[in-house]
Amino acid sequence: MGMYIPTGTLQGPAGLSNVGDPWWTFQPNLAFSYLKDGWNLTVNVFDERYRQVNELERPRG
Repeated sequence: MGMYIPTGTLQGPAGLSNVGDPWWTFQPNLAFSYLKDGWNLTVNVFDERYRQVNELERPRG
C-alpha cells in the first residue's frame, strides 16, 4: 500500500504560488512473481484513490 500525504503549503509567499498538494493519495497494489528455469515473470497491478483535503483540515494563516 502506497500513500502520499498532503504536505507543504497551499499558498506561497504573498499567495502567488501553490507548492502544496491538497490531496491524500492511496495506492493499493497486488504483485505476483513466477520463477522457472531462469525466467522471471512479474505482474504488479495498482490503483490510485484520491481524497481531497477538507477545508476544516487545512491549516489557516
